[in-house]
Amino acid sequence: MSMSVLGVLLDSCSVPHYIFKAAIQEDTLLVPKENLKGVQSLILRNRELPYDILVVKYEGNYTALQMLCTHNDVALSFAGNKLICNGHGSEFDLQGKVLREPAARQLTSYRTSIERDNLVIHLKG
Repeated sequence: MSMSVLGVLLDSCSVPHYIFKAAIQEDTLLVPKENLKGVQSLILRNRELPYDILVVKYEGNYTALQMLCTHNDVALSFAGNKLICNGHGSEFDLQGKVLREPAARQLTSYRTSIERDNLVIHLKG
């Protein structure tokens, strides 16, 4: 892991979760692929973003989800195999689908791509 990784969060289901301070460039977040080696999930943080973004690797593809509950705009906690809202108990799977109400809408997701040596999260369009 590079020095950009801020730390390991509490383990959940014996899987460490890393926070990465991601740079924004022209409405995208860039994550060097070297920071993804051996990691199934990564929380991206940038001061310009109001909420963290969770990146999950599944079957060779990456999903990027805004960690904000769609029910009442409360930040979500990452619990290994799901995201949990501490406000009213909504739960979401790692594809952003609602597992438990009161949330009725799935999480905001962002398009991802691999460009050169980076995972790119497209924040707009």
